[in-house]
Amino acid sequence: MHDFDIIIIGSGICGAGLAAHLQDSKRILMLEMEPQPGFHSTGRSAALYIRSYGNVTIRALNELSLPFFNDPQVDSKEDESVLSQRGFLSICLHGQDEMFESFLQDNPILKEINVQQALELVPLLRPETFNRAVYEPEAYDIDVAGMHQRWLKQAAKNGCVLECQSEVLSLEKTTDGWVVDTGSKTYLTKTVVNSAGAWADAVAKLASITPVGLTPKRRSIIVTSLPDNCDSENWPLFCDAGDNWYAKPESGKLLISPADADPVPACDIYPDDMVIAEGIHRFESAVDLDVTRIENKWAGLRTFAPDNTPVVGFDPRSEGFFWLAGQGGYGIQTAPALSQIAADLLEGKSSHPELETALSPARFVDN
Repeated sequence: MHDFDIIIIGSGICGAGLAAHLQDSKRILMLEMEPQPGFHSTGRSAALYIRSYGNVTIRALNELSLPFFNDPQVDSKEDESVLSQRGFLSICLHGQDEMFESFLQDNPILKEINVQQALELVPLLRPETFNRAVYEPEAYDIDVAGMHQRWLKQAAKNGCVLECQSEVLSLEKTTDGWVVDTGSKTYLTKTVVNSAGAWADAVAKLASITPVGLTPKRRSIIVTSLPDNCDSENWPLFCDAGDNWYAKPESGKLLISPADADPVPACDIYPDDMVIAEGIHRFESAVDLDVTRIENKWAGLRTFAPDNTPVVGFDPRSEGFFWLAGQGGYGIQTAPALSQIAADLLEGKSSHPELETALSPARFVDN
């Protein structure tokens, strides 16, 4: 039996981030069921850092994450920012005024602009389809793969062992700690970190712990060409206030999402052609562009807790079982803050008490 202080189940962005932030000379193991880290949500994310994105707790995590993004300080040879300027534009299509107003009230940092200013940012928009717009210049593309690889390298420097193709088949609590079985190997640890993404509730069931009610939801993206005369390099990500679609330029192409959030089982998810067709139709109604050819398409899973807030902390029902799950659609941009908070809690520290309470799995446990 192999003995570790902490076993992290899942090597996506938050599992890798946690392993990179644990600095207390602990023996750490990361178990990944796929052939490579970040195979599902992390590897399929077209992530942006948008300060105004998410509920109150998410926005607080966004703010805490920004210093890392600007100065990762993980490797002296790779200390440049993992962010690049993008910007965020939301237009108020006719009939979306109530949602637009609510968005503005929740985010006082946003700047309202007029229709002409919005057209200067994205000339592709049809001016007759919207009457208001809001722009956030402090929105950035995130180099997800670069960020993930940095953390995996730092985790390895910290002595973390990564085992891929190691699906956890059973979790048993004993007097000596948790016995973790992958079929080919058996491990013993005092602390299990459940960072299994869409499979996190299933991992809890293996440990005989009642799930917190996580729901995986599909998010699809397509890639299409732009007309030759489109200088899209400096366009922001743009969307409608009703969250019916969003789009952003990338390498001379245009990424378009139907902003789908359909509940699905935890699986290797694929895009649904009907969902994509409906999303393209909604997008085309607001722009001067006919999407005649899809060059690429994919889908990923975003896993949400019932209150759309991540679940981070020790489970009060079972000693040594730690949750790091439910990041939803905010997993990449909040990962620096969540990783640090989780590392602090595992090392017996309390760095942000109010946030720790908001994130704690105790909120789902009946008193």
